[in-house]
Amino acid sequence: MMTIECPGEFWKDYELIDSGNFEKLERFGSYIMARPEPKALWDKTLSEGEWNRLMHTRFRTGAGFGKAGKEDSGVWEKKKSMQEQWNIRYKGAQSGLDFSLRLGLTSFKHVGVFPEQSANWEFIYKRTTELVRKAQEEGLQKPKVLNLFAYTGAASLAAKAAGADVTHLDSVRQVVTWAKGNMEKSGLDNIRWVVEDALKFARREAKRGNLYQGIILDPPAYGHGPDGEKWTIKDCSTAGLKAEVIIDMLISEFIEEMKTWRMFMPIVSIVLPTYNGEEYIRQSIYSIRNQTFEDWELIIVNDYSTDGTSLIIREYEKKDSRIIVIENSENKKLPASLNIGFRSATGKYFTWTSDDNRYLPNALQCMVEYLDDNISYSMVCAQMNIIDAAGKKLGESWKYDDSRMFYYNCVGACFMYRAKVMEKIGEYNENCFCIEDYEYWTRIRKLCGKIGWLDKNLY
Repeated sequence: MMTIECPGEFWKDYELIDSGNFEKLERFGSYIMARPEPKALWDKTLSEGEWNRLMHTRFRTGAGFGKAGKEDSGVWEKKKSMQEQWNIRYKGAQSGLDFSLRLGLTSFKHVGVFPEQSANWEFIYKRTTELVRKAQEEGLQKPKVLNLFAYTGAASLAAKAAGADVTHLDSVRQVVTWAKGNMEKSGLDNIRWVVEDALKFARREAKRGNLYQGIILDPPAYGHGPDGEKWTIKDCSTAGLKAEVIIDMLISEFIEEMKTWRMFMPIVSIVLPTYNGEEYIRQSIYSIRNQTFEDWELIIVNDYSTDGTSLIIREYEKKDSRIIVIENSENKKLPASLNIGFRSATGKYFTWTSDDNRYLPNALQCMVEYLDDNISYSMVCAQMNIIDAAGKKLGESWKYDDSRMFYYNCVGACFMYRAKVMEKIGEYNENCFCIEDYEYWTRIRKLCGKIGWLDKNLY
């Protein structure tokens, strides 16, 4: 006897009407469709005439059916009038598990959701809710959940609805954009979006010592990387290893790297947000790699550049393991990019710079020593040179004047502050574009105490 498990009756926008003869007949919202299902080995319950009478569309497989990597290619045959895109709602069995999903007819038979995963959404929501409650009781930060191979994001939405800080990763930019739209339709926000190869990202997170209380891992049998490269679970394996073994190896490797690299967390985290910065960004990165103080990580946040910035920063990421690249799925502006970068920061001290600015070689060394020696100061800033596009010195910046701090921005562009500052006062205000730095400095001065001054040119 075979049991077919379907989503619960509480999900009013989905129904598995019938299956058999390698097809399934489903209802998504108002539309009914027939799609291939290789595992439906039995006979259909309804007649072919009843299927044709009910369905709005049917997916016909192309020449790739049965071929690795091309199983799902084909075309939709419309039987009745319907929209190319439409929305459905998932209102789960648990109170609070409620989100919306945009669906659409794709050329590879999928519509933007795997309804059989609804039991996992329920599990994710339940377990994440328990983690959130425990964190609140113990006065800890929100639990962090990482969703790898995340597709259009239903599992990410379940974790976010439960109250977690969620990182959603997929290698296909269009799918990540689709997932973000689902978040917005659901009235949720602040999911971190990453377009990246899952294994590369996991290794970097392990190296940075970033910990997650939950990891969602559901790799497909085959897929494409962010640069168009093709892969399959089979190709990634060695002879005789099953897909489940490969997944276990990936998780084990991630955990072991975390154990190893947490011992080597950097002292300084530098965030470098950039948008179309190809002209000067090499000089900026060089000035960081040329520091006398070498215990740092550089987190470059590419804010959806349209020039050659991405190629340049990826080149440096390959050269230097201390460099981490985050690619925004859309242009988010400077304050949001800073927040994205610092959420991944693991250092004791924080700073950020720009793609057209340069550190002098001893900048980090001097600021680290100052904060080490002056524990009552939450932040330090330093004198800087003003140069033209050719690097010629035009003058020097103003000096920091604590008595004038609330009248104008006298901190400048060369600074460093303790990581604990962010824990106390929060992130940069994303509504303060162009004055996000000054607004943050005034919060530091008001809530965290004194700002120190180094009367030497470091920038």
